[in-house]
Parts: sequence; C-alpha cells; structure tokens
Amino acid sequence: MQEIADGIGWSRETLYKLCEGNVADLGNIGALFREELLKIQSRNTERIKSLTKECKTLGLRKMDEFLRSIQRKKADIKLVKEVLAVMNTLSKSTPSVEIGAFS
Repeated sequence: MQEIADGIGWSRETLYKLCEGNVADLGNIGALFREELLKIQSRNTERIKSLTKECKTLGLRKMDEFLRSIQRKKADIKLVKEVLAVMNTLSKSTPSVEIGAFS
C-alpha cells in the first residue's frame, strides 16, 4: 500500500481510509471509492475463475490428445505414474465446490 500511496502522492493513511470506505473522515468519497474498489475486485475474481477454468480445460484436452497418441503402446509403470500425477494436479487445480454457490 505504501508504494501505491507514494506513487500517487497520498499518505498511506488516506489510501487505507479510502479502501475502508471511511465516511467519517472522507465523506461520500470514501464510500464511493470503496464501492468502486469492490466492483473491480469482483470483476478480477470472475476473470481469474474464468481463466483458471479455461486453463484446466486446455490441460485436459492436451492430456486427452497425449493419451490417445499412446493408446496402442504398452504402458510402463513410469508412464502410468506420470499420467496419474498430471491428472491429480489437474483435478486439484480448482475447487469442485464454490463457496458462493450456496445461498
């Protein structure tokens, strides 16, 4: 926060008050700033979720291509362990239940 405050020429305390939406010290500006900050955070969260889902989908497609290419080959234990490790990583990369899904 200090770097941001220095970069825009404000004190760290002022920036903190803006982020908190401190109406007592900053009036309506504090509340408006907080609202906009929450909107930005919400958009960023949705974008991250979307990109994570897209990356996981691409990873699964690549894994499918790979598995199809070796389908007729005799699998050795090393290959099976590597495939298993990749599949476990992909399955753990995103939560299966979203906290916001329950209301």
